[in-house]
Amino acid sequence: MRTFNRDTVLIASPHLEVQSGQTTLLQSPHATYQFTGNASGIIQNVLPLVDGYSSLGDIESTTEIPNGTLTAVLGAILPEDLVDISPELYAQTAEQFMSLYFRVCDDWARYIFDSPFWNGMLSGQCAPMQVLGWGVEFYHRTLGADEHNETSVRHCDNPEVKDWLVEHFNEEFGHGEMFLRGLVTSGLTAEDVLQSTALPSTRALIDYFNGLAATDTLAYLGCYGVLHSPRGGQTPERIRQQFDKLVAHYPFAAGMLNAIRDHALLDVDLKHDQIVLERLAATGRVFTGTAGSRIMGAAKGSVTAFSRYFDGMHRYYGRTEAELIRRSVHRALA
Repeated sequence: MRTFNRDTVLIASPHLEVQSGQTTLLQSPHATYQFTGNASGIIQNVLPLVDGYSSLGDIESTTEIPNGTLTAVLGAILPEDLVDISPELYAQTAEQFMSLYFRVCDDWARYIFDSPFWNGMLSGQCAPMQVLGWGVEFYHRTLGADEHNETSVRHCDNPEVKDWLVEHFNEEFGHGEMFLRGLVTSGLTAEDVLQSTALPSTRALIDYFNGLAATDTLAYLGCYGVLHSPRGGQTPERIRQQFDKLVAHYPFAAGMLNAIRDHALLDVDLKHDQIVLERLAATGRVFTGTAGSRIMGAAKGSVTAFSRYFDGMHRYYGRTEAELIRRSVHRALA
């Protein structure tokens, strides 16, 4: 059983799912938790407040549930599912914050790939429509990156950070062309791809980043610990091996898959493992208090948006009536 104090600040994993009722079930990749009786009501009331901002003292004041009771209920949840970010928020150095931040981002991000879409993709069980649908949505996701990268530059008021964001924008801009060529090589026409419309789940992912880029630069920077996860271990050799296996499973999509591979290799070449937030931390900026909460909350939101992005592809392109090229209404009528 874990123990906390009034200053403890917790944030629930983005992979922790709640099924409410007289008995409350929490499910995650790590465990299933069952709460009955008073504990069921407490967890339903308290979990929405475990947001990375509120300390247990704040939650006690809001709910009038004594800290001892809060600890007894929340202490049963594993650290992977209910993360204590107090060390980050009270960090004395930027290095301490960034070390904990990267660890949490890597843990959260790796479970994005523990999903029906990726389990099917990596085992060779995805239908052709799902594989090519991934390519179409990846194309739209890449165009969306141009959107939020540009938005982040326009709305940044820190000159040094703005220069770094401009550099990142210039490095990434126009990569959609790479995926367009890959899709054409895999049998689609450029006209169809250019006129296609992203799935709502893909558009929601893009809009999530656009929203942060326009309103909170620091939080936006906090997304990149997820966007460029894993922090270590990704090498050109491993990337090539991963995509060689995918091409062996889906030879009809070799052009598309090779384009995604080439983009991943380009990220390695551009050393995108060092994110702008890390460069900001190197200037001596310490992300304490609400600044740290904004960063961690944005990282959590990124994981949720990416999980929904892949789930959306899996569900839609797995349907027999799915269309690979979806056109918006005004284009269809044109």
